[in-house]
Amino acid sequence: MGAGIEDTIVLKALQYGRVPPIPHLKEPDPDLGDLTLSSGGSMPLRFGIRLAAGFGSQLALLAWEGLASGDKRIVDVAKHQAWLSRVSGHANPELVVDNRHLRVQQGEDTSQAVPDPTPATAAPKPSPVPAPAPTAVVASDVDVLGDLLAVISEKTGYAVDELETDYELEADLGIDTVKQAEIFGQVREQYGLAPDENFRLADYPTIEALAGWLQSQLAASGGAPTAAVATPAAPTAAAPTPAPAGSPAPTQSADIPAPAPMAVVASDVDVLGDLLAVIS
Repeated sequence: MGAGIEDTIVLKALQYGRVPPIPHLKEPDPDLGDLTLSSGGSMPLRFGIRLAAGFGSQLALLAWEGLASGDKRIVDVAKHQAWLSRVSGHANPELVVDNRHLRVQQGEDTSQAVPDPTPATAAPKPSPVPAPAPTAVVASDVDVLGDLLAVISEKTGYAVDELETDYELEADLGIDTVKQAEIFGQVREQYGLAPDENFRLADYPTIEALAGWLQSQLAASGGAPTAAVATPAAPTAAAPTPAPAGSPAPTQSADIPAPAPMAVVASDVDVLGDLLAVIS
């Protein structure tokens, strides 16, 4: 991993013509002769060499040649566009960064654009339409798979049309367990499903399997509302009538449950020994 970082530093130094300083270098060793040691700053560079040495006399040596100059990293624009068109199938491909993912999409063909001489007229404003009252939906009316695909696309940056239902979240899409739990939590919250202690994400590795589980839970719960409905406030209890003088004071109701007893761990339990035995 460290060697990979060094490759990146070499390539960026060649690209921008700037090199980092050698850390903690105060006085060069005279035995190094006239070797130029980097103190950081600008330096015209064409080649860079990276040496990575490991245990057992293992080493890797790479030589790089700088071609890009600054942010202009494409040497032959026409050749690059032809390659993009060939691999993407777009007549006018365009590179975009979408949600930290580099994507290629169909760009606008400005050569075919013809200005419209007709002046644009403002469209009349439509009359306001009252919003319909929220209605409850049943599980069969919910597009569980579509909602799940939309959440996965939002969280990972994949386009919905790139996701196949038989894809595994981790093996095919590279989604780790933390991101899987985040996706599942958002969908479960969207449908108002209660947590299930017996549910394990590993038992539903594909998108289709996870959508099937969500569909079964929705069917069991009778569906989810499309909009939140205000819950009426609970009626306030009337204040008790004071007892007349000379009457006995009222006692606490006997049906109030007592607090649950706290778990106590015996001091003679060998927790460490039991844990080591389980691990072995």
